[in-house]
Amino acid sequence: MSDRTDPAAAKAYEAVRDARDRASRARAAAVGFVPGRRKAPTPVIGAPAAPTTWSCFVPGEPKSMQTGSIRRLPNGRAFPARRHTDWGNRVALAAAQARPAALLEGPLAVTVTVFRSRPKAAKRAVWPVTRPDLDNVLKALDVLQGLVMRNDAQIVRVVAEKRYAADSPGLAITVTALEPSA
Repeated sequence: MSDRTDPAAAKAYEAVRDARDRASRARAAAVGFVPGRRKAPTPVIGAPAAPTTWSCFVPGEPKSMQTGSIRRLPNGRAFPARRHTDWGNRVALAAAQARPAALLEGPLAVTVTVFRSRPKAAKRAVWPVTRPDLDNVLKALDVLQGLVMRNDAQIVRVVAEKRYAADSPGLAITVTALEPSA
């Protein structure tokens, strides 16, 4: 039975779509959006202030989000193959579960800490000088678009480090809204 004819899958799809629509309407109402108005929305008195900080922890061994290579299908078409998309999906799921009420606006600063599990041979090592590369782990921030921020081009400052985990490996992400300069 395909997903299109499966009533349970159709009902789950409708529930996800309805939840997404409700969240979109709630975000629009929080900033004073009126349907049909073309000019920029004016803040509503008594509306909750936009969040300034968002944090999330993604459990599991962090993977790099390398772009990968071009794959060719038997019909000759080419498409980019991204490696470790399951890690990106895990980051997206954790971000969706901790989603802020409203998307962060303006310039953003991001702090990322990669917690690696300590190998038995590196009992005294302080820093994990191992793969994955830190810059490739930061590519997982792309999945935060639309969940935490409107566009990852809003990120103007990044602080990142790799450490050995005291208990469990994972990825700690903190996004902070910066004051716009005058």
